[in-house]
Amino acid sequence: METTIKEQILSFGRLWVRAEETGDTATLDDITVSDFTLVGPHGFVLDKDQWLDRYRNDDLHTDRLRWSQITVRTYANIAVATGTIAQEATYHGHSAGGDFRATLILMRTQSTWLLVGMHLSPIMSAQPSESGNSTNGAASR
Repeated sequence: METTIKEQILSFGRLWVRAEETGDTATLDDITVSDFTLVGPHGFVLDKDQWLDRYRNDDLHTDRLRWSQITVRTYANIAVATGTIAQEATYHGHSAGGDFRATLILMRTQSTWLLVGMHLSPIMSAQPSESGNSTNGAASR
């Protein structure tokens, strides 16, 4: 029985999460394209080597990462997976945890999916706008 694309992406996600939680740079290297780019939750940009170096240099420790509420859209050999990440982590000994909206861009090769890019944004709690109405902050930022 052939798996659906969403099932394939969810399986890919489990592999990625496990590699992040264990600092498995060999797997992270294998599942990403050579020019992979991460846009972090505070706007910084990392290329593939910088992304992997977080673990290679023992700077980042991810204790728990949960990827949920995932939707997948496909365009020929490209998949865009959007979901939420709940992360417990430290970077240089300081908390790097939080709740983030995550968009993963993946490309299908003949045998597997590869991660092309990832964009993370912090999930902000609802805040009152200047007019007193509740907003998620999108209109005011």
